[in-house]
Order: sequence, then C-alpha cells, then structure tokens
Amino acid sequence: SDNGTLSVEFTAVTVGLIGLLFFVAAIVEGSSGFGFPVISTVTLALFLELQLAVLLAIPGIVASNIKLARSLSPRQKEQAATRFWPLIVAILVASVVGLFVIDDVPVSLIELGLGLITLSFAVYKQPFVDLPLDRSDPDSCLIEGTGPMLALGSAFGLIFGMTNVGVQIVAYLKTCPLKHIFFVGVVGIVFFGVNVIRFFGAAAGGLYPSLTVMGIALVLMVPAYAGAYVGIQYGRRLSLYGIRALVSIVLTVVSLRLIGFPLIRFF
Repeated sequence: SDNGTLSVEFTAVTVGLIGLLFFVAAIVEGSSGFGFPVISTVTLALFLELQLAVLLAIPGIVASNIKLARSLSPRQKEQAATRFWPLIVAILVASVVGLFVIDDVPVSLIELGLGLITLSFAVYKQPFVDLPLDRSDPDSCLIEGTGPMLALGSAFGLIFGMTNVGVQIVAYLKTCPLKHIFFVGVVGIVFFGVNVIRFFGAAAGGLYPSLTVMGIALVLMVPAYAGAYVGIQYGRRLSLYGIRALVSIVLTVVSLRLIGFPLIRFF
C-alpha cells in the first residue's frame, strides 16, 4: 500500500485532542472493562483515514489494558489460557492478517461493517431498556470446543485487525459464566497480548507512514494508561448508568455517521 496517502499534519493541538479522547475512552475502559478500542478508533475514523485511526490506537489499547490484564492472579491467567487458548490463538493470528488486508477491502464496506457492529454494541450496552438476553444454559459459553472457538476467533480477529473493534469478542465472553473480575481480566489479557503483537507486526511490516506517527502513537499510551488507572481506581464512584448512557448515545451517533445515515452527514 502507498503509505503516503496516510500522511497527516499532527500539530501539538491535534495530538493533545487525541490524547484527551484516549484519556476519556480509557476511563470508560477502566471503570467498565470495555470501550477504549471502539470509542477511540471509531471517533478518530470520523476525521482520519480508517487505517491511520487503527494504527494510532493500537499502543493505546495496550496501555489501557495493562492494569486490566494484571488484575488476574497467575493461577487465574493459567485458567484463562487453558480454557480460551483456541480463541486467543485464532484472534492473534487473524488480527495481524486483518491489519495487512485492510487496503484490499473497500473502505466504504469496512466503515459500513464498523458502523453496524458499533450500533449493535451501543444497543447492547445502553442502560435504558432491559434486553431479554438471559440464556437457558448458564454453565457454559454459547459456543464451546476447540474447532468452533478457532473458527469464531478467526472471524473475530479479522474484524478486530481491520478496525480495532473487539466488541464481538466481549459479547462472546459475556455469554460465558465468568465472574466480573475474571471476565475483565480475560478481556484485558486478550486485548493486551494481541495488540502488543499487532503493534510489532505493523511496525515491522512498514504500515506506519513515518517514525513520527509511530512515535506519536507510542506517546498516546500515556493518556490511555492514565485514563485506565483513573477508571479502575475511581470507577466505583462514577455512575455506571451515566457512563453507559453517554457511551451508548455517542456511539449510536457515530455509528450512524459511519453507516452513512443521511441526517448525520454534517460531521
């Protein structure tokens, strides 16, 4: 791909605004265990090319999940790896592939898919109406077994690789009977580990348009880590209802804009 098309002027103000976006998105992530990748990438995609938005957010995803990944004990991490290894391996491989094939898929198609996934997530996380999502078998995940997990992880990873949006991974883990701390930790491990590999894959593969852009992406880890820390430390004092309400409203507007909904084209 011609990375020259990804060049953009990064002024101090631009970097500061992106840093503020990452800080707020990471507070949501730290307090609720979800949100940073979709909020940061989807918002950036309104103003930057999708591939550049994806690349800028990868180190931030790592930073916002450091503390979440560390929230599990070594024994719990071992349990998580044993139970979900086919899913984790498939997501890892497919998400790196997704980074490199993003140029081969029409942007409009990716944005449509991104918008639909984001809209589904916004509806799923909204606190206004209780959705009848209770399952008849609370003792197992919706899909179990090595083969099905590998297939599911491959599909999830490809989408994640192209868009940074991993809500499908979160939604799947939500169907598993996991305690909240274990769920948050597993999400943290998946998003932390996978994105470390994705960053090195993108850097080695020459996907970053310049060393400056790569440096900016790394600097943006600071507000992402700080936001996650604030979210974890003080998240219980924040209104989770308020956070979910705000996130669902913002993501609904953004997703409609990505889908191309005509009333939101003034952005």
